[in-house]
Amino acid sequence: MTEQPLKILYLEDDPSLSELAMIGLSAHPRMDVLHCGSGKEAIAASVSYQPQLCLFDVMLPEMDGPTAFSLVKETLCVEELPVIFMTAKAQQHEVEHYMSLGALGVIRKPFNPLAIGDEVESMWSKHQ
Repeated sequence: MTEQPLKILYLEDDPSLSELAMIGLSAHPRMDVLHCGSGKEAIAASVSYQPQLCLFDVMLPEMDGPTAFSLVKETLCVEELPVIFMTAKAQQHEVEHYMSLGALGVIRKPFNPLAIGDEVESMWSKHQ
């Protein structure tokens, strides 16, 4: 019996960054990734996709990642949904804030597209 892939809802508005991340994440055999370019799109997609993990950029134009994450949880009627935030703003107090929101971790930008799948898997496995 094969293990089901981890369903990741990925939110990133920058096309070049999302392309790099999708290359790295899609190459990982145990990940099924759905990319969304806006918070509104992620909220709408979450209903049919039913993610097990959110991978959200923090800084977005209309709605920041933490707000989008909160609304995804509300939309799915779940209290617990793991999230990993991606950001260039990763000073200690900022990381602590993201962790206080329930984040499994923070991936700093710029990230290594060849290692992003392993980073996500490592954070996910510590959660399990």
